[in-house]
Amino acid sequence: MALILPPLLCLLLSCGFAEGDDEPKKDKNGWTLPSEIVVNVTADNFCQELAKVACAAMHECCGAEYAADVDWGSYLSNQDDCRLFARLDCENYLGSELAGVKRGAVRLDEDKASRCLEELLPMNTQCFEYVSSGTHLPSCEGRPFQGLLTAGMACPGQVECAPGFVCGPSHECVAIPGPGALCLGAGGSPMCSAGLYCGEKGICRKNPREGEACAVGARCFDGLYCEKLEEGKPGRCAVKRKSGEPCSADEECEAGECSGLCGELEEGRWMEGLCLDVTNFYWSQWDD
Repeated sequence: MALILPPLLCLLLSCGFAEGDDEPKKDKNGWTLPSEIVVNVTADNFCQELAKVACAAMHECCGAEYAADVDWGSYLSNQDDCRLFARLDCENYLGSELAGVKRGAVRLDEDKASRCLEELLPMNTQCFEYVSSGTHLPSCEGRPFQGLLTAGMACPGQVECAPGFVCGPSHECVAIPGPGALCLGAGGSPMCSAGLYCGEKGICRKNPREGEACAVGARCFDGLYCEKLEEGKPGRCAVKRKSGEPCSADEECEAGECSGLCGELEEGRWMEGLCLDVTNFYWSQWDD
């Protein structure tokens, strides 16, 4: 579990302002002006910095009704309490990653994390809300945390294993199998490296590309689906269909939605006048 630190943490730490700087300017409600906020992520303060961005203009953009909906309660009454709540929420969500950093088993890309929060800051202060997870901010895409443990090293969880490895049943990092190797694991979710699938006899094989044979319902390469040709015969990988084209299953469509015709592919967009939940948005950037 994350370590619960004393309230009003920002009053005890620098909060991004160098020692000797003038006190940051504040609005009439006592909230630090967004233009005064400086992001500087380190391995020790990631959640504190995220909380600064999350609470940059929360009292102006969000309101009592929103606060009640997301269980923020009275935490919008002042900026220190808002930052405390956001920081604890972050520490709870990232408990395994943060513990791994302390143990030296996980590395935090401080520059990447800082760039993402810097890009989120002006969006939050303008009271924008991201309404689709389909498009990611370039500086935020992908986790800033990376495991460092490799084959045979003890792992309490997946976050501590390096790319290309997974924490196995014996709690040791094992290599994710490549083409021609036996699939890792059993049951409903055997594992192979990216771009591969677990084929006949439990062997990892490359996902077929456009025009290549495939088992109907099986995965083709990205952007393709397995088109059924004749009953009892293999299908063929084909490009997913665009909005308005006829279809018989969701998997045939770019938008993943079929009702006789493929639905529209919703592009990520920002809507004005709404509140941005920075913490949840940040997590959505990491979805595959």
